[in-house]
Amino acid sequence: MLRNVVLSVIFLAMTSFAQITEADFLRVSTGAANETWNNFDWGISTWDIVNTRGERVWLRGVNAGGWLVMEPWMSNLSVNSGGAFPNTRNDHLSMLSILRHRFGRETRDELINWFQDNYWTEQDFDNIVTMGMNVVRLPFTYMNFVHVDTGEADFHQMRANAFERIDWFLEQAGRRGLYVIPTMHGAFGSQNGMDHSGEINDGWQLYNNPENRRKTLELWGHIARRYARQGAIGTDPTAATRSRANDRPDLAHVIAWFNSLNEPGVKARVFPQNGAEWVFLNDAYIEIRRWTDHIISQNICWDAGHAPRPGHYNWRNVVYQYHYYCWGDCISNAEQQINFVNSKVQDIRHHNHGVPTFVGEFTFFGMDRGWEHGLRTFNEQGWHWTKWTYKVKSNYGSWGIFHHNSNVDVNPRTHSVQEIRDRWGPANVGSRPNNTIRNHFLPFLPGPIRNVERINVLANGTAAFNAATHFTRKTNGVSVHSNFVGDLQDGSFVEFPIRVTNAGAYRISVRAATGQDGRTVRVFDGENSLGVIQAGNTVGWHSWAAREIEITLPAGERTLRLVANGAVNIENISITGQHGATSVNHARVKSHINSATITNGQINLSLALPAREANISLYDIRGRSLFERNVAVNGNLANVALPRTIRNQTVILQVKTNTDIKFTQKMLVK
Repeated sequence: MLRNVVLSVIFLAMTSFAQITEADFLRVSTGAANETWNNFDWGISTWDIVNTRGERVWLRGVNAGGWLVMEPWMSNLSVNSGGAFPNTRNDHLSMLSILRHRFGRETRDELINWFQDNYWTEQDFDNIVTMGMNVVRLPFTYMNFVHVDTGEADFHQMRANAFERIDWFLEQAGRRGLYVIPTMHGAFGSQNGMDHSGEINDGWQLYNNPENRRKTLELWGHIARRYARQGAIGTDPTAATRSRANDRPDLAHVIAWFNSLNEPGVKARVFPQNGAEWVFLNDAYIEIRRWTDHIISQNICWDAGHAPRPGHYNWRNVVYQYHYYCWGDCISNAEQQINFVNSKVQDIRHHNHGVPTFVGEFTFFGMDRGWEHGLRTFNEQGWHWTKWTYKVKSNYGSWGIFHHNSNVDVNPRTHSVQEIRDRWGPANVGSRPNNTIRNHFLPFLPGPIRNVERINVLANGTAAFNAATHFTRKTNGVSVHSNFVGDLQDGSFVEFPIRVTNAGAYRISVRAATGQDGRTVRVFDGENSLGVIQAGNTVGWHSWAAREIEITLPAGERTLRLVANGAVNIENISITGQHGATSVNHARVKSHINSATITNGQINLSLALPAREANISLYDIRGRSLFERNVAVNGNLANVALPRTIRNQTVILQVKTNTDIKFTQKMLVK
């Protein structure tokens, strides 16, 4: 436990957060020219999420469940019926009603604010970013925005501070490079009658109540208008001319998309595409689209076959959202969970709605194989996903990546104000990691943007560096190993910070491995394409071969981006000036070696620290691989014979050991 905490602190200290900017605003794209949110070719089945730079973006993260919509099983709450409050239910609305009748509105609201202040803090954003996630799905209820006290003159009117919490959440997320998906988890009257909507009932109180429908759509209008981009063009011709003095267009780019309604099935039943629920989802789409060009997510209950084609309602710039929970015997059966996930892949492929897939909620309970297969499959399919959920009471184990205390529920019918404050205080609702579940996610997340030392590229030298240790940014799904980055797929990229001393011609060499034909790596200077490296087929995912091209680099601090076309792994990169190498710069090389000599065709090493095994590699001054061998280390000493073909030339010696010793040196082989 202590080791994990220490590693977290160290990692945060070396990480600089990259803020979300206007250039990160997202839309759905087929890649067609002159495409806009209301101009799509429905015949194209492969759609991407892209930012305004045209870069593909994959969203992978978690839900902020239990914070703004308190679910009793996870949020330190237990609302019992009977006694002085006979008509109450175990839900958010009843909790608000009871606290108001017992303590008055002001004290009730102070207690809710106290809970929300402690349940989600800036540290929770840091925890998410440190894991490498880039999105948070934010469930909310209408009760967060309006007064809900029956009999009062302001019943269901907007509160003066209605947007205070969501504004803060968007601000904090955006500063850390996190997108947010605001989600209507609780509509007026409830869209499903379940406790997670905040209001338990028969499930028809939204669809069969015109006033509740009107209020829900009106609330969506307030939200969409507040966070629409400056100058954004919705379908309402008056939208662009309305005063926005109290709006927050500066936060528009933090919102990945709006989730119109969470699980909109009546008591979670499956409904037809022309049923009351779909009609309302279309009404919500129309209202949101009046004000903003944001992506809109439509939640499907439960499978692709239950959803209409987007063209049925003329929806544009949408994603379809699914929630995957394999109940019953599947909870404790990994094989059934694997089959369950595979069936969802086939379901979405078969119906092919031609929109991006977003798995908005899921869990694989306590099954290690279920987690590994599920997350890998989601990534391989290019799906976007957010786990349910970030935090739960500790006795609910695998449901949360983080835990807070159990057995300290608040009973609003019996506990005093001080008892409630104690139970909702930071000691009880603060976050602590559930490392068993947290560790399942780490291999499938990109890691945060890293602050690494800039690599100097010299006109008369060679800059050699390792992809795994010197990247600063990469797309989701790219895995990081001890000495290479892997699992790059079509469109995946890895970026490196370089400093070019002199503009001119250079040769870049990339050691790549792939088991597929026709694989390439495109080289970019920021957004400018410099050329394409033909990786070919190296006949194995760990059969490394150096491939190179000539490029032209401008002077100054640049971002070198390598973009994969198809599956490829990348190990070492070198950039050599046009006049050849007379010196070599290796960024952040650690000298943990006493001596390294090459005598009579043999490399002899004396390490500063003991090790079991060393990987010894030789490259020529242009970064091309000459030799590689894993050798046993006898205490601190290792040696290996070289082929006779490596003689009378200058080489770059690179050593890596199982104890993380890394050493690089330019040497002459006689």
